[in-house]
Amino acid sequence: MTPSDKLGWILDTAALAAAVVLIATVIWVSDRAIEITDEAYYILSGAHPKAITAYISAQHWVLAPLWAFTGDLQSFRLLGTAILTGSVTLLAYGTYRVAETRSLLRTPPVQVIVLAAAGSIGALLYVSTISPSPSYNLLASAGGYAALGLAFICATSTNRAVGVVCALLCGVALTITFINKPPAGVCCALLALVALLMLRERRGTWLCIVSVLAGGFLSLSGLVALNWQSGAMTEHLQTGLALFRQVQTEPIVARLWRYAVTMALSILFSLIWFAPALALCLYMLRDPRRWMPSAVMVLVLVSIFYGEHYLGGRTQYQTQVEALVALLVLILTVTISVWSANRRILGLIVLLICLPYAVAMGTGNSMFTQVIVTAGSWPVIAVLLAQGVPNCTTRRKTAQGLALLMMLLIVVQVFSSFSRDPYHLDQPLFAQTQLTEAPVLGAVRVDTETLRMLADLKISRDTCKIAPGAAFFGLYNVPGLSLLLEAIPPVSPWVTNPQQLDTLFGAWKPEGRTVLALSANAQMSRDNLPEVLQPLENKFDLCGTLIVPFSDEEIEIWASKNTKL
Repeated sequence: MTPSDKLGWILDTAALAAAVVLIATVIWVSDRAIEITDEAYYILSGAHPKAITAYISAQHWVLAPLWAFTGDLQSFRLLGTAILTGSVTLLAYGTYRVAETRSLLRTPPVQVIVLAAAGSIGALLYVSTISPSPSYNLLASAGGYAALGLAFICATSTNRAVGVVCALLCGVALTITFINKPPAGVCCALLALVALLMLRERRGTWLCIVSVLAGGFLSLSGLVALNWQSGAMTEHLQTGLALFRQVQTEPIVARLWRYAVTMALSILFSLIWFAPALALCLYMLRDPRRWMPSAVMVLVLVSIFYGEHYLGGRTQYQTQVEALVALLVLILTVTISVWSANRRILGLIVLLICLPYAVAMGTGNSMFTQVIVTAGSWPVIAVLLAQGVPNCTTRRKTAQGLALLMMLLIVVQVFSSFSRDPYHLDQPLFAQTQLTEAPVLGAVRVDTETLRMLADLKISRDTCKIAPGAAFFGLYNVPGLSLLLEAIPPVSPWVTNPQQLDTLFGAWKPEGRTVLALSANAQMSRDNLPEVLQPLENKFDLCGTLIVPFSDEEIEIWASKNTKL
């Protein structure tokens, strides 16, 4: 066994071990913490889909059967983890099929497993942002992974029946992406079509395959739409668009320009930060020396350490992604002889690079940082290219070391996010240790402050005798309190400002009692509340108060005195 073979074995073993450790850790923390903003919004969408009559994203159409299948918080998160890792495994297998067809990989049985492990590591970078409950972001990512993987399999299949089935399933996967995030669905569809056009061996059947793909997309889309109040769909979309515009006021052209500018500047900054390693890799192309792989690793580690790229968490998304982009560029640099040798291999690499950006389209956040939720394709590229460089070369050792660093860095970022700055939580996940039974969510481990909040919510519920199913309005952005009160937000759980609240009340026909959760801002600006809530004290009873641990904000719980406001 040559030294280069030993390094390849280390890379493969480390990928498998890191994937197992990361998946096991995600499972271990799956019953920890209650996040009452974004994750609660996803759960409410799945638990009460028929109550949602305003949407820009119809994620509740897909989340409803998933929540019905699981029924508690931990199972829901575990299902999301399985969806992420399963879909990226399909992408890894499709990538392997393309690479194996072009004789890029020489040990297919081992490499397909290693590629799947690398993809799973990248896909689970998602959990450094928020728990892996199925959501529009998670399902759009999974749909993108699956669609592109199926397009790769279809493009390389010599069996017509297999090709047709894969094309049909690719259309189904694109439907999932489109329902959850329409701009991402359009962009992923373009990637899938390019993959079929560029990689398919039998060009004469391309139109047939695309027709089957479109049939799968339209069939599932039609079935889902018919099942969910299609007659009122236009009205629901109009109300949802009104809610969206009251938060996202940026014009589409301005947003696209912002995407381009921030991406260009962020990528440039990441390359400047890792410039010493990049310069050495470029010099290696001209005059490779035995000491250079070790020197590149040292330079990269120094940049990671001083730039704090190893830290994960809510405030670190851009820093995390900058390191991954830099590592990807370094790997592409030292493996240029692999991916430039064949235009189909070049096309494969470009598609895998573009996938996270395609899924990120439509976000109101920075495009550059949003790719953190769909990063599974990048470690697949890293391992694919590192093992594709010929043996006994300086460039191969460098690429293998960089691929190893990328996967280990992701694992460290995830662990760091759990321990220092998890999304909208007061305490790290490892500090959420007190087991309790939460309404709707089931058994969950929380910190002391959250346990106190649950107790205060129970007192408020008992004081006003709030029955399950009451209408709930969280003012503002505290939808999770409705879960813990077993109440149901009508029209949409997404309420972040007075303008959105006006829109919700305009689209809502009051039935039964109404529950309000008033944040400090809502309490101080009661004059801005809808007229139906003025004066608040004459129509509602104060049930109690509580403190939200993350924001350390006092919330008042009010319940209407009767069933009509």
